[in-house]
Amino acid sequence: MYPETIVELKKAQKLRNRYLHNGMTINEQTGKIEMGVGTARGKLKTSVEVVTLDELKIVPIEINSALRSLHHLITGKKYPPIWELRGGT
Repeated sequence: MYPETIVELKKAQKLRNRYLHNGMTINEQTGKIEMGVGTARGKLKTSVEVVTLDELKIVPIEINSALRSLHHLITGKKYPPIWELRGGT
């Protein structure tokens, strides 16, 4: 179960970093949320991407999944996602 947990943790970390380290603003002309994205791996690359609410909802879901996987790995106890305990998303 260790390899699956590592995959989940890396996926959650990548998503978290993507939205935490890049600024988001509302484009007043389009009414959409845009995020400036930059990478500096060898060569500086920048872009502006539209961000949807559905994309943002995925981030806490993936983080929660990774945390539950890690908890299961360490304690052997498995728990459902919190939104299932509360009766919905």
